[in-house]
Amino acid sequence: MKTLVQSLGLRSNPFEHYTAETEPFIASYAVRPPYLQAISDRVKGLSTFILFGDRGAGKSATRITVYNEIWGQATQDSNNDKAPFVVNQTDFSSIQEAFRKDRLTERDIVNLVGFTVVEQILVWLSSLDEEERNIYIEELNDEERILSIALIRGFYLVIAENDRAVSTRETLRLLNSAWTTKSVIWASKRWDALSKIVSAAVGLLSRKTLDNSVDVSLPVEALLRSLTGDAPNAPRAALSKLVEFVKSFGFSGVSVLIDKVDETPATANSAELTTKLIILYYHTSNCWRSRISAGYCSYGAK
Repeated sequence: MKTLVQSLGLRSNPFEHYTAETEPFIASYAVRPPYLQAISDRVKGLSTFILFGDRGAGKSATRITVYNEIWGQATQDSNNDKAPFVVNQTDFSSIQEAFRKDRLTERDIVNLVGFTVVEQILVWLSSLDEEERNIYIEELNDEERILSIALIRGFYLVIAENDRAVSTRETLRLLNSAWTTKSVIWASKRWDALSKIVSAAVGLLSRKTLDNSVDVSLPVEALLRSLTGDAPNAPRAALSKLVEFVKSFGFSGVSVLIDKVDETPATANSAELTTKLIILYYHTSNCWRSRISAGYCSYGAK
């Protein structure tokens, strides 16, 4: 006796998964609410918005659908000028303790966003064929190379290797559902091979000596201090430099899709605490010369 899926000639069961995050082709069959196009346009335009809804109303599905569609368009079109660099921010474990003790600062939020953006740049580079990846990296000028070293050291390598591995696996999973890549290793989903490519990208971007044999240690240290120090304007400088970083790879800016802020141990489904965390993110986004955009909200920066 045929199952319903077989009778309808479907390749897979559209009701197999319980949460949007585990739906591999959600953009293909998600019910498209009337506000979806408006949200997509705001993400592409790097504009602020906040999407509210009850649990199960489709906030995460909206985030993932928009994320997949924008990345899908970016990978089909080699001209990334019109595409923002879109990342997901759904893991808030590193700021839980500070938030619980009412000590969460702009610096804490910037550090989390900085890690997320740098990590996805590295994962995106790992998805490319080696020749294409090397072209992107070798075309960086001296200032862009210095910036990449400072950001990788200041926001990525400061995180424990085991924690980076867990986070990168999730980023790989989300990106793998968002685009079709030419990389054979990526398509095979071999974590050991992919992790080596990510490490290789870190090495190429972090070389202390440029092609002209100029030692960049001193300018890197100076920039690193300005981005991670205690100066009042350090968070603003760090966010601005993150935008410069992604634009050096041809993207129009950064859009960070923030979701699941109510599902952390510290917020515990509390509307009051969730609102407080959103306000802290929104206040930090003002340092980014504006904005926020999807899930519950998200940064967009030009």
